[in-house]
Amino acid sequence: MSTVYYVRISSLSQSNFNPASSVEAQEFNIKKFMCEKNFKFHKDGRFSEVASAKNDDKRFVFKKMLEKLFTDENFKDVQFIVVNDVSRFHRNIHLGLNVLERLANKGITVISINDNCKYGPHPITLSEKIKFRNKLIESENEWLKISERSQNTVKYRKQRGDYFGRPPFGFSTMRESDGTIKLIENTKEKDVLKQIYDMYEKNISYKQICFFLNQRNKLNRGKEWSSKSISYYIGRKPTVYKNFISQSKDNCKVKIQKNKKRKISNQSDQKQSSLNNEEIVVNKPMSKRQRKKRFKY
Repeated sequence: MSTVYYVRISSLSQSNFNPASSVEAQEFNIKKFMCEKNFKFHKDGRFSEVASAKNDDKRFVFKKMLEKLFTDENFKDVQFIVVNDVSRFHRNIHLGLNVLERLANKGITVISINDNCKYGPHPITLSEKIKFRNKLIESENEWLKISERSQNTVKYRKQRGDYFGRPPFGFSTMRESDGTIKLIENTKEKDVLKQIYDMYEKNISYKQICFFLNQRNKLNRGKEWSSKSISYYIGRKPTVYKNFISQSKDNCKVKIQKNKKRKISNQSDQKQSSLNNEEIVVNKPMSKRQRKKRFKY
């Protein structure tokens, strides 16, 4: 019988605030425990990730581990899953117990080192299962407290005028003397945007704009420019279009009111488009039945 182990941190910055819960510290404790208990380690039995344990939606490594344990023939001899503490395994009592019962029916026992408890099939006693369950409840309560503190912090920072999120291209953030984070202009990125707008006004295609910027190493924050990204920033310029894009669910047409006539550079991508001085209309493609009816005679 072999053993696998699972380590998890919520964010990459967690190791700075709490070194005791870092990936390295968890692995050190687990390997030491496995040596003391003479557990046989599975050759592919290391599972590590950066994710929240409240929900399983983004715990891709955790779901991969369960999939291997239930379906992979190479993992059919696994008897134990070792974690540093219960909160590393799960922070949701309902989802956590569901996974534990499925593992127990498979004959797999989950062992928590720091909490000194385990959950699995016979001969695990009822008292040991209750202890593990109580630790799951404590982990969920701890997550709720952390979440509440984070929400209060965000609410306070919004009230004092902090900027949240990644600054858009052409801007950057700066922390002022009172601690607030403000949005300021980025002169280098503003110059790049000005070049994009100037070339657009000269009827230069998106692909040519991309080639010009990438050749001169004027990148989009470390990434090469693409026609899609150029189109995005062109669309954000307030003087380019008079109105926003309006979508009709009934006829599936997209109308863009323009302030002047412009060539369409990529004809291959817009075969169904018709251009005039006022609007571009993209029609919904005909169905197979409609095409047969149209070309019948």
